[in-house]
Amino acid sequence: MRPRLRRLRPYLLALGPGLLAASAGNDAAAAASATYASAGASYGYGLLWAMVLVSIFVGVVQEIGARMGR
Repeated sequence: MRPRLRRLRPYLLALGPGLLAASAGNDAAAAASATYASAGASYGYGLLWAMVLVSIFVGVVQEIGARMGR
């Protein structure tokens, strides 16, 4: 299992800051919590595929921003 983790490490390191930046926008305000709870109750796991897609796009945008800043 260690060799596989070593191969994945560079990708995880590249995605880490992008995922954290995307999560920073999800504040714990009452309106956001109510909205997320309502959406979860309405759709369940039906939109879970979108989370994977959005996470990939967030990583790409973070990478572009890092390259522009460099």
